[in-house]
Amino acid sequence: MNIGFFDSGLGGLFVLRHVIQELPAYHYVFLGDTVNVPYGTKNDDEIYTLVKKSLQMLFDHDCKLVVFACNTASVTALRRIQNEFLPEFFPDRKVLGVIIPTVETVITNKSKTVAIIGTERTIHSDKYNRELSKLDSQINVITLATPTLVPLIEQSLLQKAEEEAVALIRNKILPSHPDTLILGCTHYGLLKVKLREAFPDLHILAQEEIIPEKLKSYLVRHAEIEEVLARDSQREFFLTKVTPTYTKAIHEWIGNFPIIPCSPNS
Repeated sequence: MNIGFFDSGLGGLFVLRHVIQELPAYHYVFLGDTVNVPYGTKNDDEIYTLVKKSLQMLFDHDCKLVVFACNTASVTALRRIQNEFLPEFFPDRKVLGVIIPTVETVITNKSKTVAIIGTERTIHSDKYNRELSKLDSQINVITLATPTLVPLIEQSLLQKAEEEAVALIRNKILPSHPDTLILGCTHYGLLKVKLREAFPDLHILAQEEIIPEKLKSYLVRHAEIEEVLARDSQREFFLTKVTPTYTKAIHEWIGNFPIIPCSPNS
């Protein structure tokens, strides 16, 4: 059986790249709902419907475990998927998100004032705030919706996205003196080098650096899943809209694998 990765766009590919570097032996299936990117401007029911259909396809491709490499899907749909969809239709499958691993890292690092940037849906959900306060009631959380960054990244306007992110953090975040900044969208990992150059005293958490070790730890704790996973180092890529940007990213980041157009959400 396989490990599935799901996202609306480039961020999930970036996370998968780092996971493969850390755990290369497994068979990975990536599904990018690229025709519907960005998810951050959609409502909860729209996202849940899109996610269900994409999960169905990943499970049809023999995925035992699926990672939502998407903050928006994690905050809006994951709990409902775990509590309703899986028990009814796929009780033997597991779906994980990116929020809890990130929150656990913040707590381990003993952060006191945490800033979070993300899509409108991620920020307005208050999911990060709630999960952080469960583990540390004294932690101070600052949030900022940054809805323009994903479209810029998806259009390969990386320099413009970097400049905008630096300006937003300097003007909207730094006055509150955070010690940690969570890049609360997997796309934003592509901005981390420039952000760390601009803010060397700020501890910047990028999820592609967190998820590989967390996934490894999860598999160690869940031998019943790990022992049934294929170890053939195969990778499969499905996109609801194949574009030169995604083709280039897959080939440069991961390898010269075939890219298969699909329509799980039609």
